[in-house]
Amino acid sequence: MLILMTTSSWWTSQVRRHVRQRVRTELGASTIEVVLIAAGLAAIALAALAILKAKVLDTANSVPTN
Repeated sequence: MLILMTTSSWWTSQVRRHVRQRVRTELGASTIEVVLIAAGLAAIALAALAILKAKVLDTANSVPTN
């Protein structure tokens, strides 16, 4: 009976350790995903601003000054 209780306790601790480790890994992975998504959106926003700036400058340069 003592062996069964010890084995059961060991299995319980292993399951808990596995669950904690998995949660930590999933939280880390989701944090990385959020950072990558934010970086991608920032890159798209910068590209859109660069295109808009180029169009505005092109329009300003084509206006006759006389």
